[in-house]
Amino acid sequence: MRVTGDEQVLKALGQFSGKLSGQVLRRAGQKAATPVIRTAKAFVKPTSKTIAKSIGSKVKVYKRTGKLLVIVGPKATNPKSVKEAENPMTGIKKKRAHIPDKTAHLVDRGTEPHKINLFKKKKLRVIKHPGVKGNFFLERALIQEDAMSKQIYFNELKSGVAKLAAQLDTSK
Repeated sequence: MRVTGDEQVLKALGQFSGKLSGQVLRRAGQKAATPVIRTAKAFVKPTSKTIAKSIGSKVKVYKRTGKLLVIVGPKATNPKSVKEAENPMTGIKKKRAHIPDKTAHLVDRGTEPHKINLFKKKKLRVIKHPGVKGNFFLERALIQEDAMSKQIYFNELKSGVAKLAAQLDTSK
């Protein structure tokens, strides 16, 4: 999502030092990502609760250009869940670690039908995986919450600029 508009607020924000304007931008980005995160979690929860728990945001403000980047998706630092389960395709029972940031793209975009080569006691066994239809939970969440996120972003920018201006007025 690309956000443009409200040049007066952005111009007023540009009058402050890089550190102060960066803090305002970062806070506005975090707040704007909240509805997208909440909706993405709701969309993926029926499929995978572990992926839903791991969804969060990372905010980056580029100092030189003053641009803001907000990344929404599964966090890499989230603890993985370990379960002992039987694979329905192979019949093998073993402990499986579910690492959300390694598997979320498969749930989001789906997989094509493919073959799995399984070696058991030096014998090759080929299994045909039927593939999985994509959920597209991140894209659907962004589309659904687009207007709300933009509104929150600009409201936070306006309030942040007003607070900075009030602080500068009281310090003079």
